[in-house]
Amino acid sequence: MEIKYKSITKAVTDVDVKGRIVVGYFSIFGNIDSDNDIIQRGAYTKTLAENGPNGKNKIWHLIDHYFALTHAIAKPKVLIEDDRGLRFETGFPGTLLANDILKLYESGHITDHSVGFQTINAFEQTINEVEVNTITEIRLYEGSSVLLGANQEANFEGIKSISELNKRIESGEAIMRNGTLSDAGFLMLQDEIKELKALFEAAATKPIEPPKALDWAKITNAFNNQN
Repeated sequence: MEIKYKSITKAVTDVDVKGRIVVGYFSIFGNIDSDNDIIQRGAYTKTLAENGPNGKNKIWHLIDHYFALTHAIAKPKVLIEDDRGLRFETGFPGTLLANDILKLYESGHITDHSVGFQTINAFEQTINEVEVNTITEIRLYEGSSVLLGANQEANFEGIKSISELNKRIESGEAIMRNGTLSDAGFLMLQDEIKELKALFEAAATKPIEPPKALDWAKITNAFNNQN
């Protein structure tokens, strides 16, 4: 089974710089993504029990899905499902990478997260006249802080206006001028700004659509009717 990646935007709920803890969501339930997939609540139950913080503790918080020491922040202290999605709490150690990423969180520049996983069980259904693949069980390998989502479509869904996109570019350029990142951190941010500017240019010719949202009760009822 192939490893898949699903990105979400604006998924940070708290940044405690003094305590060096970031809280947010790696994954959201009940939304159709650009592949017409939906992750259902409960899909992470088994994998978290086996490999989460209360299991074998094998799941990492990474940068941009790279399984390497250069991109590993830490293993999340908390990784649970709630009504919204897969919630994490990660303590940031005193490494150069963790310091850089924490500063980018603090500045509001990192807002996106993503999961790397394999689909174990899923079923097809039609919801609101859309053919949807509903994922009911996942094997989770990692959750990542991502400078941009897994593809440009995901980022257009998360950025509601050209004005917002421009503010993100200006924020990144301000950090480049006045920030205290490491050399590696500046290079990462420089690459992101290039990508954001490409999105800005594309937005001038392509309308930015909001994400497709679904009523979770409808999804649950549809799933129950399958059994």
